[in-house]
Amino acid sequence: MQQFLHLLIVDRRRAALIQTVGRRWMLPIVACTERARAPIVASRWLIDRGLTGIVAGQWLGRMTTNGHSIDWLMAIAIDALRDSPPCRAASIDGIEAAKAVLDYQAWAVAQVATRGELHVSGPFGSLDWIDEACSWIEGTGLERLRSPTCFRASANHVVLGLRSGSAEVYFKGVASDRAPDLHATAAAAQACPRSFPRTLALEEISGSTRWLLESCPGVPLARCRDNDDAVRVASDIGRVQRSVDLDSCPSFLNLSDILEGADGLLDRTGLPALSSAARSAFDEVMSLSKGWTPLDLDPSNVFVDERQIRYIDLEPRITAMPMALSTFARRLVATGGLLQALRRAYESASGERIPWQSVDLVSEITEVVTGWRKVLLNVECGEVSGPLDGVERAAAKRLASPKPLV
Repeated sequence: MQQFLHLLIVDRRRAALIQTVGRRWMLPIVACTERARAPIVASRWLIDRGLTGIVAGQWLGRMTTNGHSIDWLMAIAIDALRDSPPCRAASIDGIEAAKAVLDYQAWAVAQVATRGELHVSGPFGSLDWIDEACSWIEGTGLERLRSPTCFRASANHVVLGLRSGSAEVYFKGVASDRAPDLHATAAAAQACPRSFPRTLALEEISGSTRWLLESCPGVPLARCRDNDDAVRVASDIGRVQRSVDLDSCPSFLNLSDILEGADGLLDRTGLPALSSAARSAFDEVMSLSKGWTPLDLDPSNVFVDERQIRYIDLEPRITAMPMALSTFARRLVATGGLLQALRRAYESASGERIPWQSVDLVSEITEVVTGWRKVLLNVECGEVSGPLDGVERAAAKRLASPKPLV
């Protein structure tokens, strides 16, 4: 799914950067892929034009009719706005919705520009949350905060990187209903302190949970793309899984429920039901050992520092443990010799022989169903709107033709 980022760049005078098209107006737009970090993409657009600002909101997602793309309003705070041809500064209160080139922009600006401030519903749904986060961080004892960079900016989940002296730290904030993942990762860091960044502060405040942690030394595996390091990760994650107490992860992933969800998706979209082979795979995987299992073991979430490996943002659940390796291999697009090496390394660490074809099939189906459910949750909390038929059908098509790892 492609993302279209509509940049609402505003300063303290409530001036916004717009482009005029005849007598009409439009905000700058940037396109990026589904897995791209939208705040970073928007920040690069600013840097390329010599503008200094910080992304504070990725708000009001609206699906297109075909489900192939989504529009986002990117709220960006800037100290002093200046013209950047072909764009110019204009009062946000003076632009008329009726003269917008794009219906989405007219609707989105009208939604957020009310009562003299920009905001949406959610604990981080205003431009002020970054200042509030910095005040909270200073209250933990860190000083001289600078160089804030926003990596995630939804109204219910934010990630902010900063420097304090010579150290780099990260602030993560989530709405209360999203706190279990954060607490589960913090508990894993206590059990395996050398495998996760150190927690500096963790607190629940005003309907949100705030977490301050050190940065991970090293380079993300996604950047270095070293096969030997990837094999070491496969072995290491098996070790970590067996070191974390089950009680540290309150969320249980019921594979029977995933199977039922897949059946529902296929039935609603008129596609054939899952094959008998897929159902047999679920039976086989549900009999495997269960434990702390990261469902987002992406190469971008793994940091390699010489021989040391550390992890961030893993979305752990209690479920069949080998599913972690299947997710990792799929994100690596691992095939042939590398895929076999990853599997052997994981089996060596786990001490078990794994039915990989079944695990891979169940893992992919789980990723599709949980992804669809995240969309529904985002709609329920108001982060996303628009027609969902296209997205639902795209998810069902993936279920109807899962691609095995070979």
